[in-house]
Amino acid sequence: MNTLSQITADILSGAYPVRFKALQSLVELSSRNHDGDRERILAQVHGLLFKLIKSPEPPIVEKTVECIRFLARNNSNKVTLEKAGFIEPLKDLLQSASEKTKASAAGALWSLAVNSENKVKIAASGAIPSLIQILKTGSSEAKTTAAGALWNLSVNNQLEIEIVKLGALEPLVELLQTGTNEGKNRAAQALSNLCYNAQHKVLAARAGAIPPLIELLKTGSHDARTNACSALWNIGVNLQNKTLISQCGGIEALVTVLREGTVDSQVNAAAALATLTINHDENQDKICSLFVLEDMVRVLTRKPEFNADMCTALNNFTKNSRNVDVVIKIGLENILLAFQKEKNKTNHERICGCLRNLSLTESEKDTLVQHGLIQIFIDTLNGDMESSKDEAAAGLHNLALDPRIALQILEKGAKPALENTQASSSNKQAQIRASSVLRLLRQVEASPVQHHPSSIPTAKEGGSKEKLVTISYSPQDQKLINRITRILTDLGLTVSLESTNQPRSQDACSEACALILCFSHNYPSQAGRAIAQDFHQMKKPLIGLILDAYRPSGWILALLGSHLFDLSSRSNLFLGLNEVVRFVRHQEIHIRLPEPCQRPVSREDWVHWNGDQVGDWLRTYDLKNFLGRFIDEGIDGVALDQMIELWKTKDEISLEGILNELGVSGLGDRMKFSTGVQDLVCGNYCAPFF
Repeated sequence: MNTLSQITADILSGAYPVRFKALQSLVELSSRNHDGDRERILAQVHGLLFKLIKSPEPPIVEKTVECIRFLARNNSNKVTLEKAGFIEPLKDLLQSASEKTKASAAGALWSLAVNSENKVKIAASGAIPSLIQILKTGSSEAKTTAAGALWNLSVNNQLEIEIVKLGALEPLVELLQTGTNEGKNRAAQALSNLCYNAQHKVLAARAGAIPPLIELLKTGSHDARTNACSALWNIGVNLQNKTLISQCGGIEALVTVLREGTVDSQVNAAAALATLTINHDENQDKICSLFVLEDMVRVLTRKPEFNADMCTALNNFTKNSRNVDVVIKIGLENILLAFQKEKNKTNHERICGCLRNLSLTESEKDTLVQHGLIQIFIDTLNGDMESSKDEAAAGLHNLALDPRIALQILEKGAKPALENTQASSSNKQAQIRASSVLRLLRQVEASPVQHHPSSIPTAKEGGSKEKLVTISYSPQDQKLINRITRILTDLGLTVSLESTNQPRSQDACSEACALILCFSHNYPSQAGRAIAQDFHQMKKPLIGLILDAYRPSGWILALLGSHLFDLSSRSNLFLGLNEVVRFVRHQEIHIRLPEPCQRPVSREDWVHWNGDQVGDWLRTYDLKNFLGRFIDEGIDGVALDQMIELWKTKDEISLEGILNELGVSGLGDRMKFSTGVQDLVCGNYCAPFF
């Protein structure tokens, strides 16, 4: 075997056959050696290679570039080759060399582009248009390496935009359909990176990327399936694309990968499926019908150390409220363990976001408390992960909506942590959300209920007989009714629910001591006419709860008299229902919530809004159809304020991307949204204040 010194001497000899054979030996030596050996080889020959890459003899250039391609795989060599000036001649060879040399030149740039500084310099050299041209007209091998180079370059956000503007999407989709197995794999990788941008998701779907990606899930290699899952994960963030992926059979194909794929492909398949459920009930229903929710949770939580994809996927999966309880049931312990061990700032924030989403559960809040989530949120506020503190504060707020748990939060000493966050955190959203939690906790402290969780009064205390009340409501308000029911039960009442879409139960009137009518746009005055008349004839009191901007009128208002409680401001929910309980027990008709006054809303007000108050604002501008999506995405006052800032600075591209994700895509609806924002900014929107 020739030594490196001998190979170098032969390359420098005048005879072409000897030089060519020596170069072939150098290629073989570079291809089979480890990183340290490659660094040693380049240190001795980089000057020689720079001369040979400009040789007038094409075979010599071909072998030189092939050698550079292997040597560039070493991280130190990536820097050395750039400093030695190799990027420019490699770029030139993309245009004028043989197909074999073009493939090697693109492969060398692919390796060099791993380095972040090299990405910028390769783009500045003008290599991107040449790489895209190879995608269109090059050989199979050249197309594959060009796709690989674009994949690495597109990690840079600015280059991602430039690559798409220069027309890379269509030839990448073509490569997905007609390339070799490795070409399809690299095309899927490149498309995955190019579809982080919101507009690119739309453009990729228009270019026809979705059907061949789904086909790759069925027929591709293990690596290709993993990368196809990743691409569908990114493309599927767009609401219209979620529907298209489902219509093309993507959900079923992803489920197959979830059940049969490699570990990495299973994680990406679970992540893609989780994304498809966000704001899309049809996809959620289909995934539920395939009985894979538990499989998804197990895949995403099967080890206590989570990678970035698992953290992101769990955060996305729990944004759909219908997934929250199954995550708590199967994955909570591993999620908490991973969160407490996590040192990476981004991963920590995403897992904390997942825990914040879990805190929205309607039925498993006690489970979260039993597993120490209150203390975990408090420790996060006291810790040094600033980017996670807004999620922790939001999680405490969600838990504190249950008055029993609010008292436990107070007992565990959350107020100092919240006050410190409000006063000194560098995370502005955390400051605002901590302020909201403190407001809620002060209301609980000021309520007439005793402040110990075990001392929450029940109707049985003092020897009084337990009271049964019937609640009449619209099923469209079910989530809020669940909260109301829980609070009333905690305060000592027994509750019977009468939905307007179900037959009346026999004892709805005979056994109950009072009727509670829950008025909303979904439940107008006439909705409860029959049941209200029955209670009135039996001389049993009627109580009205106002859930949104709708107000009862006519005959029902006359029957209610003064027994009307305005709960449209959710921050007063617990206090208002406490007054309802006092009225039911003692028939004190004079006890009412203070009447709200209307005044203009300022930024100091809206940044403290919760999701329900954002919902009231949406209803005012006839945008109530989007309320569910806003709630699922956690759009509270802080998030709305960020959207308002985009509107004020005329950042239309970013705002359009957010509105698309929330389903506000029609021109008319966007004009309504813009009008609502303008009214907020100009002080023309009024809301009730107590």
